[in-house]
Amino acid sequence: MARGPFLSGEGAQDVFVVREGRAFRTRVELGLIGYDAVEISKGVQPGDEVIVSDMTNYLHARELKLK
Repeated sequence: MARGPFLSGEGAQDVFVVREGRAFRTRVELGLIGYDAVEISKGVQPGDEVIVSDMTNYLHARELKLK
């Protein structure tokens, strides 16, 4: 997937995945990291939408309602 500000290093990290009008904090495992793309090896399913924006201010929340 596209590399974005959500990326905070290598290994496991929390990202927000959009499902049914909500963003759910989800633990993922990162695989290969390139200049403009990153591989997520565990934690998301095909078709899941991952928020690639910087969500650091919301990592305390388990779930967010989207407008």
